Amino acid sequence: MSSGSKVLALLAASAVMLFASFSTAQAVEFSWEVDYLGEDCVNRSPSVTPYYFSGAIGNPSTTAWLELDCPMSRAAQFDSGTVDVIDQNGYTGYDVSCSHVGVHWNYNTATYYTGGSRASSGAGTQKQTLYFNGIANAPWPTMYYYSCIIPPAYGGAKAKSYIEIYTLSEPNP
Repeated sequence: MSSGSKVLALLAASAVMLFASFSTAQAVEFSWEVDYLGEDCVNRSPSVTPYYFSGAIGNPSTTAWLELDCPMSRAAQFDSGTVDVIDQNGYTGYDVSCSHVGVHWNYNTATYYTGGSRASSGAGTQKQTLYFNGIANAPWPTMYYYSCIIPPAYGGAKAKSYIEIYTLSEPNP
């Protein structure tokens, strides 16, 4: 093998190793985003029958709040997440509100963790996104969900508020 060929072979091997190490570093930082339809939420309000529309879940009641748990069945870890809502109730304090909850089961004992609560702001037909960060110090495996409340329908037009989509970002193992 000539010295020129040896140099080319050494450069090619160095390039392959550099690319492999760069690819590995990128994989560690990668997160999976999982999207769920609003209609995946579970109704906790026995007196309210939810309104379903194109994957969203809304509150048709003009008097009662709709209480929902929105599970993330795939999640064993949680970096961040969102809940996309439409808030059409114009009364002050009648906002769509969600809390990020984690539950860790140790035999028959449940320990709950929270990532905080977020609420919509103002009313209208525009989408609002509620942002959540991960829960610090939650042991593995902790299962996650959003616990949400949706205000009653508003006004003579009975404008419904609802949840369109909720998401989570899960770190690559």
